[in-house]
Amino acid sequence: MNDKELHHPDASSDEPFSLRVRIVQYIFVFLGVILTLALAWWQWTTWQSSGGTFQNLGYAIQWPIFGAFLVFGYRKYIQYERDRLLGDDQAAVSKKLRTEMTEIPDDFLADVTKSDHTAADVSQSDVDDDRRRRARRASTEDTASEPGPEPGPESAPEPTPKPKPESGTTPDSGTKDNNS
Repeated sequence: MNDKELHHPDASSDEPFSLRVRIVQYIFVFLGVILTLALAWWQWTTWQSSGGTFQNLGYAIQWPIFGAFLVFGYRKYIQYERDRLLGDDQAAVSKKLRTEMTEIPDDFLADVTKSDHTAADVSQSDVDDDRRRRARRASTEDTASEPGPEPGPESAPEPTPKPKPESGTTPDSGTKDNNS
């Protein structure tokens, strides 16, 4: 193989990646599967030891499933990339979804102009519900009619000073310190 074949796949080839890229991808998938199998073995031996629990058994079963998912995911990835290379820009979208309807038909929503109700059936009081507005206005008028200082920084009450602790007492306990 010459250098051009290693870096650029032939347009007539059905492989989406060059040989070097595929070798690196294979190595990573292989290492991932080996790692998941090693973790499964570790969890299995931990489960068989005296301190093992059923959680270790669950992980021992789960890790090989993760390894199988790596292989499955890589295969799907390569399949989608091949389809994309052959001109299918939506390779991951199923053919069924591509042909299904993707917009709402005109007759799906009710036509409000042909409804049984007319504009005369709806009174203005049904449209304007101002109970909250009236309640707020009433509470504002009640507080405004009460005499008292207007709120502001000068009318804020001054904080009361805290009493100083007696000598020989601690501020936290309020009792005399016996170590003195």
